[in-house]
Amino acid sequence: MEHITYFRRREQKGEIRLRFRLQDTERGVDKTHPNGVDLYHKSDIVAKVEDLDRLNLDGTFKDKVLAKNKAMIGPLSNAIQAEIKIMAEVYSGIKKANLIVDSKTFHDMIEAYKHPDKVESKENKTLLAQFRAFYQQYEELDDDGKNISLVFRDYQVLDGKLERYLKVIGQEAILTNDFSDRELMDFHRFMIDEYKYAAKAKYSHIYEGMMKRNIPTKQRSQNTVATEIKKLRTFYIWYAKKHDDLGKTPFERLTDAELEKITSEDYDEAICLTKDEFMKVQETEVPASLQETKDVFLLQCNFGARIEDFKKWNMGNVMVDVNGIPYLRYLPHKTLKKSKDDIETPILRYSLDIIKKYKFQFPILKYVTGKSGYNHKIKELLKYCGIDRGCKVYNSKTESNDIIPLWEKASSKLCRKTFVDMMNKAQIDEYAAGLHKKGSGAVKRYTNMSLQDRFNLMCFAFSQPIYAVDKSLNVVDVKANKVDELQRKADALKALIAEKTAVLPSAPTTQEEFLSWSKAMSEITTCNQQLNEINAKLIEELKK
Repeated sequence: MEHITYFRRREQKGEIRLRFRLQDTERGVDKTHPNGVDLYHKSDIVAKVEDLDRLNLDGTFKDKVLAKNKAMIGPLSNAIQAEIKIMAEVYSGIKKANLIVDSKTFHDMIEAYKHPDKVESKENKTLLAQFRAFYQQYEELDDDGKNISLVFRDYQVLDGKLERYLKVIGQEAILTNDFSDRELMDFHRFMIDEYKYAAKAKYSHIYEGMMKRNIPTKQRSQNTVATEIKKLRTFYIWYAKKHDDLGKTPFERLTDAELEKITSEDYDEAICLTKDEFMKVQETEVPASLQETKDVFLLQCNFGARIEDFKKWNMGNVMVDVNGIPYLRYLPHKTLKKSKDDIETPILRYSLDIIKKYKFQFPILKYVTGKSGYNHKIKELLKYCGIDRGCKVYNSKTESNDIIPLWEKASSKLCRKTFVDMMNKAQIDEYAAGLHKKGSGAVKRYTNMSLQDRFNLMCFAFSQPIYAVDKSLNVVDVKANKVDELQRKADALKALIAEKTAVLPSAPTTQEEFLSWSKAMSEITTCNQQLNEINAKLIEELKK
């Protein structure tokens, strides 16, 4: 016997669109349905959470609900029970036909049952309906029915922007084939300046029910909007393959200049902390209100990970190798479809203390963006620490570069850029730290480094001591003296010089070859100078 209920998450507030769940653990618990049937349906019923608190999950009233409240929310109760009845009738037909369906098919069957006169051919589907059908393929539900696909959520965000734009121009029901290149250009401008529409009383109804932090309050950047336009272009590529009558897509009707205008992305000079600036942040005493931000920022700089990966870590990601080297292992989400290789990055000494202090429980990461989010707090932190070096930022209005203090441009992306730059400055690229995997011939020689070698080189890059821990992450008393540490640095540099010498270009015969040869010789000379300095320190230590 099937069991049908609506469901919601506890943290939801305000008005929500109800989702329903059908479970049948008795039907087909066999090779075809080893776990029984579990289907979802998103209805058109919108309800206030406070009203739902007075109803059971099947739509009936809870005990002790006052008569006046029953009268007030009676229509909602009836609507929920009617939806459940329809779901039961559709599911009955599925069982009789012995069909195997997924949630999307089940939802479509329910909609066809409810609105048989509105079932349209594929050619007559609206733009919004077809766009939603497109990104539905990315949906991934967990055991609680919560969507966990970041790709799906990204397209949902674009869906909201597109729907709001169509409401503004009064074209919610526009067909996909009728969406023109002029409307595409207009949509691009709308996304940039949507904050102006959100501020007008005339359009206030469009933003009702949206969380306040999601309502735009300032102009969006060209980079952000270009990313959204490219997602819409992906949809049209998908749609065109399924509909021969489409002709040219709105993207194909644009001139080259127009296409460039809406899809181009502008990038300013790479902004990262120098080693001195990083050390300044590390050594600056900050007020309690910025301490957690400082700790999280320094920790992220150790690993150079993207924020979406960084937020997911817990103590289960921390490992210790046979030599007592602590390291962090994780699968990067962005490249998950292309590679299932783990990234393993050594944990620096200062990071170990931060990890043990918080155990990756960082309240500041609940919100990354927004006025109280992590990115905003990073700006406050760097401003307090005096990281105000001038950086060039292109101003599209004046078509010239503005010089702004570094802290004003800072965000969580700064951590990744700082990590890579510090490793490069130490004559080690990001592959040496395990940040990326094999693939580039220019860095192939670093990818086979052992964890011990990467640990030594990272400690050298960040001016951190070499140390070891036990399985409980307690620092063990290895008492490595200065001679040992200097010797390790010397050995690392010798290995690096040998690697660079092995790939040194042959005697140059052209200007291009001469420039390449000169650059390689300059790098080797720099390494030799560093090695001589370390050897001098070694001699001084041995004389003591």
